[in-house]
Amino acid sequence: MSDKKEIKEIDVASLDSELAAARTLEEGKGDKFIMMASVVAFLMTSFHIYTGFFGLFDYSVQRGVHLGFALTLILLTQPLYKHVFKDKFAGSKAFRAACRTFDMILVVLTWVSVWMAQDEVHHLTERLSKTTWMATFAGACLVIIVLECARRTLGYIMPVLALIFIAYALAGPNLPMAIAHRGYSLERICKFLATDLDAGEQPLFACLKTPLGSLALHIYRRVPCAALVGVVHIVAHPVVGREKISVPSDKTLPGAVERC
Repeated sequence: MSDKKEIKEIDVASLDSELAAARTLEEGKGDKFIMMASVVAFLMTSFHIYTGFFGLFDYSVQRGVHLGFALTLILLTQPLYKHVFKDKFAGSKAFRAACRTFDMILVVLTWVSVWMAQDEVHHLTERLSKTTWMATFAGACLVIIVLECARRTLGYIMPVLALIFIAYALAGPNLPMAIAHRGYSLERICKFLATDLDAGEQPLFACLKTPLGSLALHIYRRVPCAALVGVVHIVAHPVVGREKISVPSDKTLPGAVERC
């Protein structure tokens, strides 16, 4: 009997985000939605480079625009038909068109919700910290869209975990004494997630306050700069020669990116 074991090919692109993005662009040549995603990615990068040079907008605008761009990219590059009934209806043009229409509706809702949340934050002082229905609507829409985008990119683990904590906030009075609390209404949760009245100078989407703030204010601005260092090296190499090029090492690159 042969002891040969079946060798399965490993999809390397699925293990590397940059390769996965490159493959998506390569496979999507001619796809108008991928072309739209490329334009959105360019605008997102331009926005962060602009704020890096000329200063940040206020927290609600900076975070809101970053979140809007990120969700738009996911909805354009990860269509619904690739994640729902893909084995049965993915080949149907009508099904793909319906899924793309739904994705575009989510894109519009994303930017409308971001604008509503920013408007609520900017008028909190005038309204004596009172919010309107727009805060509830914006919070509900952003939660649903973020959970859906997380499901498409990360699977079901993170969305289910988030829903468990939302359920914990709703069911507080009915839980055992050791973990019970006064409970919160769905309306209050949505308003809190949209405006975060307790966040002081850093409102907008409380459930992602720390990671979203770090991405929108610090990390993402360094990514284009690091890529720029690599592009300069590639372009300069055939012009001036290898011996005249100083390639940043792992220790010097953070400083170079910081100065950029």
